[in-house]
Amino acid sequence: AAVDTFLGVDEDPDRELLLAAFAAQDAIEWPDLDARCAPEE
Repeated sequence: AAVDTFLGVDEDPDRELLLAAFAAQDAIEWPDLDARCAPEE
């Protein structure tokens, strides 16, 4: 998936933060990203 490719580029911790910011946007549907960034229960 594109998310895995994006995260696999390097070990920059800001990549996870950037993905969380994109996932928080309501205007765009990102089901795979939402699932990855959802808080664990």
